Amino acid sequence: STSTTTKMPTPELVEAAINLITRQRLSGMELGEDFDNAALTEFFNYLEAVALELPVPEDKDDEFDTRPDDRMILEAVGEQIADFRNHLPENIAMIRKESSSAGSRKRTKESVPDDSGLDWKDLYLSGELGGVK
Repeated sequence: STSTTTKMPTPELVEAAINLITRQRLSGMELGEDFDNAALTEFFNYLEAVALELPVPEDKDDEFDTRPDDRMILEAVGEQIADFRNHLPENIAMIRKESSSAGSRKRTKESVPDDSGLDWKDLYLSGELGGVK
């Protein structure tokens, strides 16, 4: 049983967290080095298009094979996630349920006018932006 008044995690919660984290390790791979971060790549492509006043690239979900697949994650660590949630204090578990029932919203992309006065295209073409991409 987990106390709802203490701020210290119970040994059971710590063990559940360790079991969950242990299942998420990628042996022999380094995040950001062995494969690209899909969200960062998408962001920089968007930033480049806005800066150079080019058409904003469309989302290509199939372009990145590094995006997490919820179904596969649940197959791999669903038991550990459930165990971790079962060891959370009741007040934390209730907050989690309320926030997940609110539904997830995908952020929409919106263009923001550039009032910097810089000629980004010229800076990009002249190489003054360095390796920023």
